[in-house]
Amino acid sequence: MRSPRTLPAAALAILLTGCHSVAVVWEGRTPDGRSVARVVEDEEGQRIEIGGAPSKPWDAIAPETITFSPEGAVAFAARAPEGWTVVADGRAVLPTSRAIRDVSWSREQGALTAVLDTARGTEVVVVRGARSDRPVLTRGPALDGIAAESLVTTRDGHVAYVGMDRDGVHVVLGVRPGRAWDAIARLHLSEDGRASYLARGSGHAWVVRHALTTGPFEDVADLVVSPDGERVAALVLDAQGWRVDDGATTSEPFDAVGDLRVSRDHVAFRAVLGGEERVVVDGETAAQRGPIAPGTLTLLHDGHVAFVARDGRSHLVIAKGEIVGAFTWAGDLIATRGGLAFAAEERGRLVIVADGRRRDVPGLVRGTLRASPDGARWAALSRPEGALRLVRSHGPDLAIDVAVVTEELVRRRGADAREVLEDLVVAALSRPQPRAR
Repeated sequence: MRSPRTLPAAALAILLTGCHSVAVVWEGRTPDGRSVARVVEDEEGQRIEIGGAPSKPWDAIAPETITFSPEGAVAFAARAPEGWTVVADGRAVLPTSRAIRDVSWSREQGALTAVLDTARGTEVVVVRGARSDRPVLTRGPALDGIAAESLVTTRDGHVAYVGMDRDGVHVVLGVRPGRAWDAIARLHLSEDGRASYLARGSGHAWVVRHALTTGPFEDVADLVVSPDGERVAALVLDAQGWRVDDGATTSEPFDAVGDLRVSRDHVAFRAVLGGEERVVVDGETAAQRGPIAPGTLTLLHDGHVAFVARDGRSHLVIAKGEIVGAFTWAGDLIATRGGLAFAAEERGRLVIVADGRRRDVPGLVRGTLRASPDGARWAALSRPEGALRLVRSHGPDLAIDVAVVTEELVRRRGADAREVLEDLVVAALSRPQPRAR
């Protein structure tokens, strides 16, 4: 959470505390929704308050940089007389700089990343042990700029991002910029610190996988990495057509390719050749029936596929070559440990079908059904009679505070409501589950 709600100047709330006036310049909530977070201003400066407990005063606080760690620690950019710094747990953890563009908690526990404007240029700084008495700083190279939303981190402390300088566009891995390109897209960082991405340079398109470059191609359209990070497949165009290339094998050419799905041992995709549509799994055409609904192809844990095929007015769910059921509408296919789960509408009722069992879900929000990484649990959002709820395979439904969704929409300018709702479900599934005793 960084900037859920910035109050317009005309609507600043003036609170009287004794003879001192306090202006609330920003207000939001902690990610768990339990506490109110505010930036307030008085004659001493600006402070952040969490649950009513104020910080020390600063000359200014940048509300758009406020961020909370999974453990609930708050960090933000603040201005002191000497310049801007990053504050974590009430202490400045960085030397001052001209400006701070972004602050975020890394996936590495206790680590922060910040994008700074310094006298040398734009720099990314990683602060490890940000909540300790002796934080350790690692500075990246000085660049002309950093591509928006390109910074990625891992739990083991690896950091990568796309930066620009006079030589071109680079992937910076740790503190070292890589080869210069004209453009870079789809940056992915494996847990062990290996980068994969699509690039353009010298008039051609290229695929970079774990420091190995393949190409040249006429064009590249997508890059998908298996959940374990070991297999990286891309859609590439050559003189014969579109192919799926994973660095070790290349498919036959097609007129069009989409819905690329990858695991360590399997590759599946939807393709069109000579006007005929097909599903290809590990180089073989899978059984299908009717036109395939785009975006529904799902690679199951056992290497088979499932998808939705349209048959007249019906949506057929196909799994392992067999018809699972016919519905008025079906979608949101996900792989589960037991096989397959999906959302559907039948006879006017919205249901979730998981491993063959139906569950009525009134007000189901389409597009929000998600599975945990191991496929053992699933969750989705519903809105029966206006109340937003998290429907779960394990445990009772949970109420969702609509204010949290609204705040997140404001913070993530450009995101739509469905994207925010989907992320709420993913976050819920990512929380550790208590072990049975």
